Amino acid sequence: MIKMTIKNMHKKQWSDRNLKIGEMAVDNLGEENNLLNIAITDENESVRVETVEKINNPEILSFIAKNSEHLFFAETAMMKIDDEDILTDIAKNSKNYYIRAQTVKRITNTTILTDIAKNDPHVSVRAKAVIRIDYLYLLSISTN
Repeated sequence: MIKMTIKNMHKKQWSDRNLKIGEMAVDNLGEENNLLNIAITDENESVRVETVEKINNPEILSFIAKNSEHLFFAETAMMKIDDEDILTDIAKNSKNYYIRAQTVKRITNTTILTDIAKNDPHVSVRAKAVIRIDYLYLLSISTN
C-alpha cells in the first residue's frame, strides 16, 4: 500500500487526481489532526465521509459537529459521541440549528434540556427539547 501524507500531496492531487489514492492516504494517516483537516476542507465527498468515520477523538468530533458546513458530516461526527457534556456543548453551540436539534435528541439531563427549551434561538430546537423532556418523563413513569 502507498504511504502518503497530506504534507507531500498537493491539494489538486488530493482532490482531483485519483479517488483511490486519496482513500489510501486516509487509510495511512494516523494523526487525527490531519484527519480533521481533511474532513473539514477536502472537496471530495467520499474522502470526507471516510475521514469522519475514522476519527474517534470526541473533541475533534465535537469541532466537526459544531463547525462543519456539511450537515451529513456534522451529524455523523455528533452521532459518534457518547459523552453528555460534549453533546451538551454541541447542542448549545453548534452553528447549525439542525445539528443542535438532532443533538438534543441524545441528551438525557432534563435541566440542560429545559435550558435549551427556554433559550435556543431556533423554534425547532426548543420544540425538540420540550419533546425530549416529555419523552424522558413518560419513560421514567412507565418504568416505575
